[in-house]
Amino acid sequence: MLEFFITLLIIGILLVLSEFLLREKLIHGEIARKFVHISTGLFIATWAFYLTVGEIQLISILLLLGVLISQKLKIFKSIRGVDRKTWGEVLFAISVGITITIAPSAWIYAIAILHMSLADGMAAVVGAAHGTSTKYKVFGYSKSLVGSGTFYLCSTFILLIWIMFGISEWQGYYFMLFFWVPFLTTFTENIAVKGIDNVAVPFIVIAVFDLFNRVYA
Repeated sequence: MLEFFITLLIIGILLVLSEFLLREKLIHGEIARKFVHISTGLFIATWAFYLTVGEIQLISILLLLGVLISQKLKIFKSIRGVDRKTWGEVLFAISVGITITIAPSAWIYAIAILHMSLADGMAAVVGAAHGTSTKYKVFGYSKSLVGSGTFYLCSTFILLIWIMFGISEWQGYYFMLFFWVPFLTTFTENIAVKGIDNVAVPFIVIAVFDLFNRVYA
C-alpha cells in the first residue's frame, strides 16, 4: 500500500514539474505535452514490478478522472498543450489499465507501455523538430518520415534493453521479434490518429508476443 501512495505522489510531482517548466517557458505546447507523455510513461512502465494489477487498474481510473477534470476546468496546461483535436490524454490513462489487464507478464507490460510513451513521444518531438521536409498526410493528419524512423529506432532500442536482461524463454525468437514488433508498431502509430495509437500500439505489442507464444510454445 505504501508503494501505491508513493506512486501517486511521484505522478503528482511530474505534473507539477511540467507545469512549472511550461509557465517558465522552458517548454511549450506539444513539447510540454510530450514531456508529460514520456516522463510519466517511463515511470508507469515500472509499475508491474512492484504494484498489483488491481492497484495499477485503480491508478488508471484515477488518471482518467484527473485528465477529464483537467480538461473541464482547464488546468494542467502541460497535458492540453496541443491545438488539434485528440483523445490522446484520455486514451493514455485508459490504456494503462487495459495493458496491465491483458499483458501476460511484467516485462511485456513494460515493453508495451514504453512503446506508447517513449517511442511515440520521441517520434513526435524529433519529427516536429527535424521532419518538416519529410512530411506526409495520413487521414488528414501530418506525419513525417523522420518521426516514423525515430519510432522504429526507439522500438528496436526498447527490445534491445529487454534482451540485455536475458529473458530466456524468448531466446529463440529474438530475430523475428526484432523484425515484427518495430514494423507493426510503427505502422500502427502511423494510421492510428487522434490519440488512438495510445491504445492500439500497446495492444499490437502484446498481440505479437501472444502470437509467438501460441505458435512456438
